[in-house]
Amino acid sequence: MIKGIHTTDPDLVKELGFTMQRAWDFGMDIKDTYLENPRGSWEYELVADNKVEPFQENGMEVLGVLVADHPWRAPDTDPKNLQNPSDDTNQWDKLSNWQQYVSAASWGGNSYKLRAWEVWNEPNHRGFWQPEHPDGKHYSDKESAALYIETVKQAATILHSRRQLVVAGASVSSVRFVDEIIEQGIGEYIDVFSVHYDYRGEDSFQEAFYRNRIKAIQAKLGGIPIWNTETNCGVWYIPDKERIYRWWNVNRDLGIEALFYYYARQQNDNNPENLANEEGLKSWTRTFEGLY
Repeated sequence: MIKGIHTTDPDLVKELGFTMQRAWDFGMDIKDTYLENPRGSWEYELVADNKVEPFQENGMEVLGVLVADHPWRAPDTDPKNLQNPSDDTNQWDKLSNWQQYVSAASWGGNSYKLRAWEVWNEPNHRGFWQPEHPDGKHYSDKESAALYIETVKQAATILHSRRQLVVAGASVSSVRFVDEIIEQGIGEYIDVFSVHYDYRGEDSFQEAFYRNRIKAIQAKLGGIPIWNTETNCGVWYIPDKERIYRWWNVNRDLGIEALFYYYARQQNDNNPENLANEEGLKSWTRTFEGLY
């Protein structure tokens, strides 16, 4: 199973044996700039220096997450325009903008090459995926799922032409949205289905729910691999060895092919478990020792 992590400090996690870094919102907020800044100018070397090379030099792969962090990159969320794209007076057609962003970000110039890309982060969550209804209303899960699949389809056309993996999915707890994107055919366009789940290990219900949902998803996907690209490491950022081991084994037993830890760095430097200090690093090293 791939041992993944979310962090900006490659040197600190090398000793922990992580093999893949999830670069959330790829190309956004690097030294007060963006991958595309200004519009039409792509900062490939800056992205490579900060998001890719430090991890690759430590023997880690990078999973890029494609998120339209500028308005002009966002796909048009009016279904009429998805079917019949047309320019508007102020900007390019938004679906074309999304295609351009995916194409440019995944190409990387001569600065970086990635094997896999995840399309959006938690499209079930309105904090990340905010399709605007023409009438100012919220889309239903069914409508939102259709819009999301359209962006995955467009991204897949580009990524597959470059022999790059397409990773896409949603949080396990969003049952209706997950079922909708599967029933509407997301499996036609992806190589890996991604899930998120925040496991606290405090009761058996959480584990049973996760097991049942993963098994149901596996049955519907028909053999497409599943990666858990965002999960927690313990309770309130503190690594809990027993719970981490149990969660690792749960995912391994279910056939999950990758597990990415999210809360692996507490930003409070006073936290003794912070990876940014020597004692914290030793604690995490002890916690993950023997995980393979």
